Amino acid sequence: MRRGNGLAIALQHVRVMSELPLSSQDKPEPTIRLAVDVGGTFTDVVLLDGEQRYTSKTLTTPTEPEQGVLQGIEENLKLAGQTLHDVELLILGTTLATNALIERKGARTALITTQGFRDLV
Repeated sequence: MRRGNGLAIALQHVRVMSELPLSSQDKPEPTIRLAVDVGGTFTDVVLLDGEQRYTSKTLTTPTEPEQGVLQGIEENLKLAGQTLHDVELLILGTTLATNALIERKGARTALITTQGFRDLV
């Protein structure tokens, strides 16, 4: 199985958990939370387990950025003694597209907007 499938399974797990019918009063606070920031050079992962915090920094692979995400998640879960099924919240952010735009890398493109939105980017 390709490693990239693990992220899809993780996201499916998070989506299913978030759709459980709980009232706002009954909804427990997440105990295991993961935050991932995929940058142009490094991927940073932070895992919060109650008051404990675990962090990792891996290299971002531009052609397969999910590899750094999975590696960082695996490292933090191992350090925390947890599994992917224990994660109740996953937050993923990336600056890859912003970096490509600022550095003028990638395919030559055009942005077409309606009146009043020329400064969108």
